[in-house]
Amino acid sequence: MIVRLWRGKAPSAQSEEFKAYEREVGPPGYERIEGNRGVFMLGRDLGEHYEIMMLTLWDSEDAIRAFAGEPIDKAKYYERDHEFLIDPPEEVEHFEVLYSSNLS
Repeated sequence: MIVRLWRGKAPSAQSEEFKAYEREVGPPGYERIEGNRGVFMLGRDLGEHYEIMMLTLWDSEDAIRAFAGEPIDKAKYYERDHEFLIDPPEEVEHFEVLYSSNLS
């Protein structure tokens, strides 16, 4: 299993709208792809900015490719992302899952 990690930050004044938008488009965009094993959408207040981290779980690089295209390390953005994001990252990170425990 592979974890794909994306981070983005927006002005704190837009945090509620940013969170609602990301919740609306992010998880459904991941979950519709065969090979997606789950999504964690995390957020934190950084003072003048609000950061969201999307941590997604995938069966394989091919599953990630079906979502993100080539190269798989390039960040994928939705239509309104740039209305919120400050310095959107061009790349994401991928990690091999070496161990996981049951979270339920």
